[in-house]
Amino acid sequence: MNLRRIILFLAFITLITFHNCLLNDFIGDDRALFTDNLFYKDLKNLPRLFQKDFVMHPSRLDVTGPASFSGCISYRPVTALTFFIDYALWGRIPFGHHLTNILLHFFAVILVFYFVLRLTGKEGFSFLTALLFAVHPVQSEVVNTIGYRSDVLLVLFYLLSLIAYYQYRSHEGRRWPLLLVSLCGYFLALFSKETAVTLLVILVAMDHLLLPQSPGKFFKKSYLAFVGITAFYLYVYFVAMPTVYYPKFPDLGYGPLAKLVLVLTIFAGYLKVLLLPFTVTILPPMYAPPIEPVNPMTLAFALWGIATLSFAAVYFYPRKKLVTFAVIWFVVTYLPVSYVVPLLNPYAFRFLYLPSVGFIILLALLVQSASVRLQRQSDALQAGRVFQIAVVGLCMAATIANNSFFKNDFVACHEMVRRYPESSRPYWVLGLRYYDAGNYPEAVKYLKKHLEAAINNPFISREKTEFVTHHLIGRAYVYDTDQAIAHLQKAATLMPELALPYLDLSRNYIVKKDYPPAIRYAEESLKRDKKLGIAYVYIIHSNVELNRLDQARAVLIRAQAIFPGDPNLKIVEDYLRQKEAGS
Repeated sequence: MNLRRIILFLAFITLITFHNCLLNDFIGDDRALFTDNLFYKDLKNLPRLFQKDFVMHPSRLDVTGPASFSGCISYRPVTALTFFIDYALWGRIPFGHHLTNILLHFFAVILVFYFVLRLTGKEGFSFLTALLFAVHPVQSEVVNTIGYRSDVLLVLFYLLSLIAYYQYRSHEGRRWPLLLVSLCGYFLALFSKETAVTLLVILVAMDHLLLPQSPGKFFKKSYLAFVGITAFYLYVYFVAMPTVYYPKFPDLGYGPLAKLVLVLTIFAGYLKVLLLPFTVTILPPMYAPPIEPVNPMTLAFALWGIATLSFAAVYFYPRKKLVTFAVIWFVVTYLPVSYVVPLLNPYAFRFLYLPSVGFIILLALLVQSASVRLQRQSDALQAGRVFQIAVVGLCMAATIANNSFFKNDFVACHEMVRRYPESSRPYWVLGLRYYDAGNYPEAVKYLKKHLEAAINNPFISREKTEFVTHHLIGRAYVYDTDQAIAHLQKAATLMPELALPYLDLSRNYIVKKDYPPAIRYAEESLKRDKKLGIAYVYIIHSNVELNRLDQARAVLIRAQAIFPGDPNLKIVEDYLRQKEAGS
């Protein structure tokens, strides 16, 4: 099979595997980025890529209504630039954004093929590795979710840098353009996602394991250029464009032993889905797997994985250095997302997109070895090839099925609730979506479940989470004013400085025809926000119902001076005139 046919076949397989995500909607944070967000809709915001307010506080993602924010809680301008381009091309059409993600994933697949081909010189093995990388269901989260594109861009530029560096070291004569391409790739990878700093270690490992060596020279002058770019990036990341939230982020409160159990539990979960593709599913956001009660089998599986990888790296070092290199790649790129250092989101399959390159090289070696043995022991024609096709087919089927969970927020969250009932965030999103759709009974059902689950959203405080939830439940109880009032009073107690709960309480008391508290709560809302014209309407209406017509007229005159021409005031004025005429 020539290279052109290989590329066309990889394109075909990638498209077939991810075709069903093209009709998916925006989900999760994608809605905040592209539905109501004004940031990427206007190219005039491009200069903000280089301003400090580009890095946002993540609680902005919980803002409702139109807003303008980058969606980046760390400095990733390359990713944001692709969002600008996408919005200019596709606007609010999800199809186009998903198509861009599939194309970027395909380019990453091609670079995996060329990278492994450079390392091994074996076209068939490189093709198998690229196929497995293309179709493994652990990639589903990255390809289906627009906001997680930074992981794909990271791998694209990361591999470009390593391939160019390999060419630079393998050629003689005029090599500096290759080194320049490698440095540019590293620069773009860093500003796509911060995990790119691991490239320094991978580059040195590749240099000394898989490339010819100059006697007695470990440190090469070319490394200084990569170190210089790293130093510049760290300055930008920590000084020029510092992350707003991470320095304030508290750990989950685990002691050293509990944290070790969590780290091993997360690793066991990742190892399981990498080895058993059909176990991949959609994970809740901001989710940490439970560690109580401790599962000895999970810990044993994690320790077995660590021991096996360590043994393989040492055992195959003299004879098959590709194995050692693949283990180093997986371990080094996995460590930043292993929760050894606390993360806002402890557990997410998108974190495996970069580490999976190393792991899938190992997986391809295992599949190839098994197919060779199978061919030797079987009389069946092409038994080994059939085995490889079966493995790739299984991964494709699992990925296509997994893509369907990303159809929209309703489908995604119902699957999360089914698989991870202890996680609070899916209940919250379902409640919010049902509320927006006008299905208030379902909204109340899931918002209440959100309160019952352990609230694990580190982006906003527990107090604010409970406030918003009680407030929404109060609004959703449109046919039960007593229940509505109970939840709105709870919301007002949690955050008494905010006006809206008092305003909603006033409205509910009007519905109950209990007008004195309606007046009191409307006045409380005005103390907190004098621009709430509807609060004056509630006060006027309640006074009219209490036959306090003079007081109603006085409030109306004051309100009309503040809000001239307000149509709601005109309606209540007509009602007041009718009462005055009748008296």
